[in-house]
Amino acid sequence: MGSETGSKWSEPQVLARFAKGHYQITCQRGPRIASVFNVHPEPIGLNARTNLYYVETSDFGRTWQSVDGKTLEIPLTDAASIEPVYDYEVEGLLVYLKTVQFDAEGRPVIPVPDEQGLRLARRAAAHLAHRALDGLLSGRSAR
Repeated sequence: MGSETGSKWSEPQVLARFAKGHYQITCQRGPRIASVFNVHPEPIGLNARTNLYYVETSDFGRTWQSVDGKTLEIPLTDAASIEPVYDYEVEGLLVYLKTVQFDAEGRPVIPVPDEQGLRLARRAAAHLAHRALDGLLSGRSAR
């Protein structure tokens, strides 16, 4: 995407484009870039957002990995090409992403406001584990 100093930039690179589109939020710490996105589900489209997807790069966008460390072929053009971190669609839920940040240990933290309250997704080892601020996820595990 660019040089390490930020003085030279390549052509823009499409990271993902499937279904009716998505919202994407990205953060950076050093060479590491984390990006989360959801998807506008068919047939509703732009008035709805569901699912939580996570990708990251540690080489300024030359290669991208999924949450489980698998190298991805970019651009992602089909929802089947990446496993959602959490499949809200199967539960009939919409989700609205607002931010992603790295915590002090370098794990991505993703507050996930959805229709039923605020959920917090946090990266742990090779997967994201959900922590429920209001107990909504008690007894459920993330993918």
